[in-house]
Amino acid sequence: ALEDVLPRVEHVIVLLGTRPWHGVRRDNAAAYARVTGILAQAEGSPHQGKISLVQGAWPSEAAQRNFGHALAAALPPGPRGPITHALVIDTDELYHPADLERMLAFAARNPVAPYFMAGMATYWKSVHLAVTPPERLLVLWLIDIHRCEFKTARLAKCNVNSVEEQGMIIPRDLGICHHLSYTRTDEELANKMSSYSHADETQAGWLERVWQQWDATPEMENLHPTEPAAFRRAAARPLRELHPAVRRDFLAALLLRGGGCGGGGPG
Repeated sequence: ALEDVLPRVEHVIVLLGTRPWHGVRRDNAAAYARVTGILAQAEGSPHQGKISLVQGAWPSEAAQRNFGHALAAALPPGPRGPITHALVIDTDELYHPADLERMLAFAARNPVAPYFMAGMATYWKSVHLAVTPPERLLVLWLIDIHRCEFKTARLAKCNVNSVEEQGMIIPRDLGICHHLSYTRTDEELANKMSSYSHADETQAGWLERVWQQWDATPEMENLHPTEPAAFRRAAARPLRELHPAVRRDFLAALLLRGGGCGGGGPG
């Protein structure tokens, strides 16, 4: 959530594509309204002027991310000096504010590393279900904008001068990415699958065979759309382990339905 990130960075650049990387063009009015709403909320706050919204049409994910890097590199120096690194956070990714503090402190103690990877809690269908055991795939979280560039999707290549200049993995006990990419309606996920960078790698019929059938067979295994074994299964995630914003929304929805937090639900 932006409110978690804004106090901890010099600037936020939001890149909003006017067309997908793959597939047909779709209306992005809803996404634009969400972002402009956030900008309006920032007015009059200590973070006014810290958010830039840029719309564009990029041919690939890597091209869009590198465009953002160029914008970040051109920012004027902040109170702590020139801008050297960028957090890489997509709109379906959240970080607990306490995790962010620990993760940023870890990165500051290791300035030689050109990038940092983080583990994930990947939510499935709703915010109280998550992939278990946690997928082994790591997400690129922090990157040196002067030494690295994106080559394919979110994979980057970095110019280094010694073996010590290697990327690092954030220890999972310090913090993780809460990944909400699969908390979508059938229509929303179908749109994602047709437009994201791995559209050509998705298993034929995955939406019908796995995504739509899971509701009737929640014990189903091997759920990932491109590497089935990466998502072994989905199970309830304890409320205490949810991101605060996710937990708040889940509890609000539960109360609206007249439900409770006891019994067999996540605890």
